[in-house]
Amino acid sequence: MGKDGKQVSIEELMKELTSYDGVGPKTASCVLMFCLGRDSFAVDTHIFRLSKLLGWVPSSADRILTQAHLDRMLPAKLKYGLHVLMIQHGRTCKGCKKSGSSTPCILKDFVKETMSSGPALNKSEYRYQFSKTPI
Repeated sequence: MGKDGKQVSIEELMKELTSYDGVGPKTASCVLMFCLGRDSFAVDTHIFRLSKLLGWVPSSADRILTQAHLDRMLPAKLKYGLHVLMIQHGRTCKGCKKSGSSTPCILKDFVKETMSSGPALNKSEYRYQFSKTPI
């Protein structure tokens, strides 16, 4: 709550938090989500990699653009749970941990299968569809 008793917007909180040295968008988003219970979607290494793999963001997106894109596109009710699941997957999936690993990754397999036998979309159309449509 602000001094006037109104709830402070997420944008205002992000601006305030990122004004401190060493606090970037990911840390600020984590504070919003885990400490303040606000709807935000932090992007770490695992989420960044998986978002690109799934085609949820443009291939040219960096981490900051990825966070802004996903924070806007994901429904509020999915942000916390999806964040936790994607990090857990990235940390535990042996197929995601090392390039060239012989261990399969269920998400990589899903994307390959969808691209080869899924709807009549080519790879760029598939990625465009998911990066432009809220999940």
